Amino acid sequence: MPGLFAPPTTFILMHQSIVEYDAIGSDIAEMYKLLSGRYPCYLFGDHFLGMEGKSRLDRGALESLLRDPSTVILYHHSNFWEEGEAILSRAAGPIVFKYHNITPPRCFAAYGESWRNCVMGREQTFRLFRRFPCAYWLTDSAFNLAELGLDMRDRTAVLPPFPTMTHGSGILPDGPLLRRLIESRDLNILFSGRFVPNKGHKLMVRIAAHYVRSYDRAIRLHIVGKLDPAFTSYHDRIQAAIADLDVGDCVSYLGVVSDSELLAYYLGCDAYLSCSDHEGFCVPVIEAQYCRLPVVAKAKGAVPETLGEGGLLFGDDPAPYAEALYRIRTEEAFRQALIQAGNANYESRFNYRLIAESFRDEIGKATGAIL
Repeated sequence: MPGLFAPPTTFILMHQSIVEYDAIGSDIAEMYKLLSGRYPCYLFGDHFLGMEGKSRLDRGALESLLRDPSTVILYHHSNFWEEGEAILSRAAGPIVFKYHNITPPRCFAAYGESWRNCVMGREQTFRLFRRFPCAYWLTDSAFNLAELGLDMRDRTAVLPPFPTMTHGSGILPDGPLLRRLIESRDLNILFSGRFVPNKGHKLMVRIAAHYVRSYDRAIRLHIVGKLDPAFTSYHDRIQAAIADLDVGDCVSYLGVVSDSELLAYYLGCDAYLSCSDHEGFCVPVIEAQYCRLPVVAKAKGAVPETLGEGGLLFGDDPAPYAEALYRIRTEEAFRQALIQAGNANYESRFNYRLIAESFRDEIGKATGAIL
């Protein structure tokens, strides 16, 4: 592919919304840092939050660069973006997609607008593949492309995202919160992710209830994540389930927390719980392993691939999750084995140096860039 285009002189990183410290925003920020050390590098999107100190393009400057065959577009694809596709159609230079997955529409069947966005986003994925046959595709996980049945042959590579909490972020944990968690006699469990239907909150609540029935009430499930107003009815159903199962004192929805507070939860909790029905990678699993937090997860989507060997994976029955959490609390050797396996998975597959090296290699293959 590099031979089809002029040697790269400029990079434009695109995504509809570029938000500092969310999973995709962190991936974009680290790519920007690596690219901008050698090439002029710019961000373009409809919405920005944070990303201070990074060069952004207005539409006039964007159009000028698009006409240059030495401009590389690094397009992060995770949702339907009509304007983004139109911009790509005007690009004279190489296009590299970073595919983060789009949730299957079935997960949002009861939420019309979100369902339609997922349908259009997945349709757009196939259209982008057909429309830009010379493009190079990077994907967070092997699961992402296998799920879609896309055969990319020599034009694709698995490139994990850069996690937020694991390298040079400068984030320090909230001290008082971390002390409270460490000193707590409860079993503190963390989940971090958007409050949307594919994240499996109902199963998490059932696990907490099963734990209470089988062992004791000394369990605290801390649910962190942004609630989209479109899913208020889903949030209400989860709250009703918490009340019905009598675990109101054991389950807390914290909403959005600061980065310092989130890091304190990662460092101070006893386990991380993931019950998602669909994930294209699951960055919090890697962040938990980096923070030496045991992970108990549902075997769906890309989570088994991300979690790696030695991880605990279960299905829809809350009983084995509850038993595993109890063993983490009461069996130090079991807990340490999970910590060691998780940290080894992070160090051997997902540490910053490895991802950065892979990124440099793949961008070189895709565009001829030298980083």
